This record gives sequence, C-alpha cells and structure tokens, in this order.
Amino acid sequence: MPDVNTSDADAAQPAPRRPHAILRYTTLRVALFVLALVVLWLVRIRDGVLLVAIALVLSGLASFVLLAGQRDAMSAQLHEAAQRRRVKAQLRAAREDVPDEADV
Repeated sequence: MPDVNTSDADAAQPAPRRPHAILRYTTLRVALFVLALVVLWLVRIRDGVLLVAIALVLSGLASFVLLAGQRDAMSAQLHEAAQRRRVKAQLRAAREDVPDEADV
C-alpha cells in the first residue's frame, strides 16, 4: 500500500547521493603527486624546484590516463548538482511570478 503522506515534492527529490566523486578524484590526484615526489626523490633528484616540476608533470600525465573513470564520475556529479540548482532556481522564479491573493 502506498504511503499517503508522500507528496509530489517528495517524489521530485533526487536519489541518495553517491560517495563524493570530487573528493575521491582530488585525493587520488594528490596521492599520485606524492608518489611521483617519492619516486623522484629515490632516483636522487634533490633540487626542490626541479623535483616539484617533474612530479607535477608526471602526476598530471598519470592522472590523465589512470583516473579517467574518476574524472568522468566527478564530471557527472558536478553536472547533476548544476541541474538540481537550475531546477530549484526555476521553481523559485515560478513561485515569485505567481501573484498573491492580497495583490489581486
């Protein structure tokens, strides 16, 4: 038997959110950078600026290849959030356009 207390507004609510794809992607990017730093340090590249520069390039290339799935998930999550904000803004604008009984 359907719940009689549910409303149309409840039905319009999105499904529960997935784990934070943005946080996961960013964490993996930082982990790749740290891994590149450690590997380069072990290879005896000790110049600070050169070490960081090479680690940034290597981790960027690695993340482009290795984190494609996480990047797509993050993009989808950002798109869904933008869509929800857009729908909420449209609903607010529609409510503002409805004249009050006192205005009539």
